[in-house]
Amino acid sequence: MTDADGKLIGGRYRLIEPVGRGGMGRVWRGRDETLHREVAVKEILFPAGLEEEQRELLLQRVMREARVAAGLNHPGIITVFDVVEQDGAPVIVMEFVVGTSLAATVRDHGRLPAPRVAEIGLAVLDALGAAHAAGVVHRDLKPDNILLSGNRVVLTDFGIASIADATMSLTSTGTLLGTPAYMAPEQLDGKPASAASDLWSLGATLHTAVEGEAPFAAGTLTALYVAILTQPPRPSRHAGPLAPALLGLLVKDPGLRLNAEQAVRTLTAAARPAPATPPVPVPAPHQGTVRDAVPAAPLPAAPAPATPAPPVPLAPPPLPSTPPPVPTATPAHGQAQVQAPIPGPAPVPFPVPVDSPNPYASPAPFPNPYATPLPPVLTSPQAAASGGPGRRRRILLFGALGVLAAVVPASVLVANLLEKKEDPGGGGGTSASPSLPPSPGASGGGTGTTTAAYDAAIDQVLNPSGRKGGTLKLGSSTDLDSLDPARSYYGYAWNFQRFYVRTLFAYDGKPGRAGTVVVPDLAAAAPDVSDGGRTYTVRLRPGLKFEDGTPITAKDVKYGIERSFDQETLDGGPTLLVDQLDQGQGYRGPYGDGDPDKLGLRSVRTPDDLTLVFTLAKPNADFPYLLTLGATAPVPQGADTRDKYAEKPVSSGPYKFRAVQTGKSYELERNPAWDQAGDPLRKALPDRIRLTVGTSADEIDSRLLSGDLDLDLSQAGLQSAARARVLADPALKANADDPATGALRYVALVPAVAPFDNQHCRNAVLYAADTTALQTARGGPESGEPAGSMLPPTATGWDEYDPYGLRDGRPDQAKAKAELAACGKPAGFPVTMAVRANSPKEQAAALTLQNSLKAVGISVSIDTYQASELSATIGSPSTVKAKGYGMIMSGWSADYPAGGAFLQEIADGRRIRDTGNYNFPGINDPEINGWFDQAAGQTDQAKAADLYRKINHKVTDGAYYLPYAVSRALNYRNPRLTNVYVTDAYGGVDLQALGVSDGN
Repeated sequence: MTDADGKLIGGRYRLIEPVGRGGMGRVWRGRDETLHREVAVKEILFPAGLEEEQRELLLQRVMREARVAAGLNHPGIITVFDVVEQDGAPVIVMEFVVGTSLAATVRDHGRLPAPRVAEIGLAVLDALGAAHAAGVVHRDLKPDNILLSGNRVVLTDFGIASIADATMSLTSTGTLLGTPAYMAPEQLDGKPASAASDLWSLGATLHTAVEGEAPFAAGTLTALYVAILTQPPRPSRHAGPLAPALLGLLVKDPGLRLNAEQAVRTLTAAARPAPATPPVPVPAPHQGTVRDAVPAAPLPAAPAPATPAPPVPLAPPPLPSTPPPVPTATPAHGQAQVQAPIPGPAPVPFPVPVDSPNPYASPAPFPNPYATPLPPVLTSPQAAASGGPGRRRRILLFGALGVLAAVVPASVLVANLLEKKEDPGGGGGTSASPSLPPSPGASGGGTGTTTAAYDAAIDQVLNPSGRKGGTLKLGSSTDLDSLDPARSYYGYAWNFQRFYVRTLFAYDGKPGRAGTVVVPDLAAAAPDVSDGGRTYTVRLRPGLKFEDGTPITAKDVKYGIERSFDQETLDGGPTLLVDQLDQGQGYRGPYGDGDPDKLGLRSVRTPDDLTLVFTLAKPNADFPYLLTLGATAPVPQGADTRDKYAEKPVSSGPYKFRAVQTGKSYELERNPAWDQAGDPLRKALPDRIRLTVGTSADEIDSRLLSGDLDLDLSQAGLQSAARARVLADPALKANADDPATGALRYVALVPAVAPFDNQHCRNAVLYAADTTALQTARGGPESGEPAGSMLPPTATGWDEYDPYGLRDGRPDQAKAKAELAACGKPAGFPVTMAVRANSPKEQAAALTLQNSLKAVGISVSIDTYQASELSATIGSPSTVKAKGYGMIMSGWSADYPAGGAFLQEIADGRRIRDTGNYNFPGINDPEINGWFDQAAGQTDQAKAADLYRKINHKVTDGAYYLPYAVSRALNYRNPRLTNVYVTDAYGGVDLQALGVSDGN
């Protein structure tokens, strides 16, 4: 079983990948095929040399003890779902907890502050109390068996626990079970473990956490036994107020040792005292927002709810000085990511051209007579790193699994795919340098550096070079969704396509926000816009050729666009161009087209071989972004194999496919028909590009760190083991970047569910939220930073708006209580929050928010739903109201970096649907709806951005959403790479610019 990746256990638990191993077992990440949820599967490894009779006795005993452990019901104890027998060995099925062990935290970040250690000790004591009351002794309590998951402290590994009233001894065979350094003296002396033994182990564990080393150490196992049995523990140098608890728990005589009640008192004294509760003040305006102009009158006070739903008890929130946990068992491509705000104006398509000091950067974008740059925006000291949209909406939710592809529209909720392999993009850093937009007279392309450093590829080109040759080696645990540019919707696939297809327009080859500027690709220049913004005339560059040397014409581009209309044959790709260009024609693509040339789409004309004319039904400020989509890549009719075209698409770019093994590997070689003179965007430095697919995410990480691969194609973030290793090793960290991805995490507050029909009650939630704790729950600073409003910094219209002080990272309980008094709920109220069932990070964030709201009297009950049920549960306003979902934890990203692309699905009342709805609060404000229409009709991108800014402010002011994080992804790059820079267009490294320094 230990090598049976993918094996079905007990008829229902599918093994996915190993995530850890200890002396008594191996743990796998698995999936419950019956309930469709993620689980941890632990196989118990018996000691070698057992006779069959002894093995059978051990099997029966462990099975019985595991079933008793399954009866424990406490938030601080890992939940055991099932215990089965497989191949003569017991297998325990448990909840899958995303977090880091206390041992890993101390190892990677050093000793913890005494108050924090005391808080952890109190949480573990609470869990032990529940276990001991049920007659279960842990027996192997140690730092490795304590998981830190956001605010939650989880005690795990009861698989070898001893039942207090059992008559058989698990050690009767002479086998010693447990970890000697944390075993009580009486256990080492051969006596049965007891509740007092667990308390000794707790003392040894807390000593390790606060001092950074175990209380006893020796050169040999025998010497360690003697030290524990006869010597005093090492002196405490850093324990401070925690020292009395440690000394009392580490008493050798169990009869004289602190009992649980005494330990609670001493640990409570060592923990940081809670601040005194200030008197409830009168609500004060927050930064003069729209809603503050006409304050709502407070409602009469109402009595507190009679029977509020009790929240799950959690450990006290982590102190600011606590090192952030790094998830140790995240599913592949777990995405916890966040970024800090980016100062400066948003980029607009077709800006005034600027010069670049980088000789390898693409030429300046073309001029646009109708676009004007935005005025500079003042920045704050908190402004930090750049990011990018990179992960398309659809991919953020369903990415690698491809589920619900047929029912998900072009805008898709981010249901925490960071944890699943669903977010092909997706980790963060507090030291990331800001990604600045081009300022007047500046290059906008960033500077260059040859100094390897953390985040060195953000906002600048690392190792600029024009050297050609060698093979660029990419890897990914998730396959490309399609090589057919009309069918692909993965953000990293769009990045990869830049090697072999060209589109009408493209994102510029520059670092940071400058990379989101739209520049000509197949097109020779900016489009000629006429008829009030309804007609776009595009001229192609002359001399363009397919890989076989035949000319690329306007008809080939139109045919490529028309293919995207056949969603039955070529499903999966974005339908944004279809939505704009069909205009009631009901066109279904070229395969059933009655036109002799199969070019019957009326809204696109080709008057000659180099000209396309697009006619829109009404002006659309975002139309230039749509002309960057893969659907505008030319496709020769004679080579179109319909749904088989992805097996070997015809190249119009600098590389063509040499070999395609879907799901395994892809190899590109130079396209001799491509001409550098006609393609100023692409660098085309390597001779070949090789992509390896199909291994596990951990294996990809291992090959990256060994130098066998150059870059993870998906750039979704390192897995927990590699992540911890990179952050702890300065040499490795210097080869890592932590860019933002453009995804925003938030909680929707639903006015249709009382008491959220009163804005003061919604305000209270925003003020009471601990955004730093939420950040920690999702993986710490490397996963991202708090957000202040409903636009990420990568979208046009963003500014530093933060009316509720969310970016400060601290709850304001005084204001929260004032808002509760104003909404007539001074004692708080109960509310139900919907959270995705198979998203461990989302659940950890939910528990964290539950804990911080509890402090002001808001009692949150958590209800879960399956991702496959999204459309009919949280996507159904009637279901949301019937289930009383006053809060919905969610997230969002956009297909392109425009404020409207991000905001419209979640804030335009005309897009509310009976099912598949993403405007969870049901915002239907005529003024907001009108601003969307005005922005869409603009041809001046600066004016459109101003309207998106107004929409963002009003939506944020209304407290319809609690935005709490902008996601990041921590990625590793091979030191041999040249021309490395992160582009905000893809939220990761721009693949087409890369070269290799060694020529291999």
